[in-house]
Amino acid sequence: MVGWGAMFDAGYFWHYNELWIGGAAAPGEKSMVFGMILTVFAMRCAAAIGFLQMKRWGHQWMIVTCWMGVLIWCLYVFNMTLYADVRFAGVIFPVVGWWLYDIFYITPFLAIPYLHTVNREIFSD
Repeated sequence: MVGWGAMFDAGYFWHYNELWIGGAAAPGEKSMVFGMILTVFAMRCAAAIGFLQMKRWGHQWMIVTCWMGVLIWCLYVFNMTLYADVRFAGVIFPVVGWWLYDIFYITPFLAIPYLHTVNREIFSD
């Protein structure tokens, strides 16, 4: 984590594991992680099961959870930008590095146009 923090995210370099629950010490990060795991991740798992079983509700909830992923990503980037003095101070690739890292989180958003073009009639109720 120290190498990662020195390259991209000072929250993991200077203030790692300072909270009693671990992780980076930037305010709001742990609450977002726990909240999103309990809500959106659980919904996404159920949607994926329904989608793989070709259920219409699975397709609909895959679209909903994809858009929720966009919202989560925007909130997380806003949180990191809000605490930029903690997250991006004294690192080698502060903002550019984070955007390069985010490519892996942004690419699943390409599923949104695909899911909107799928014929809904092939899914059963």
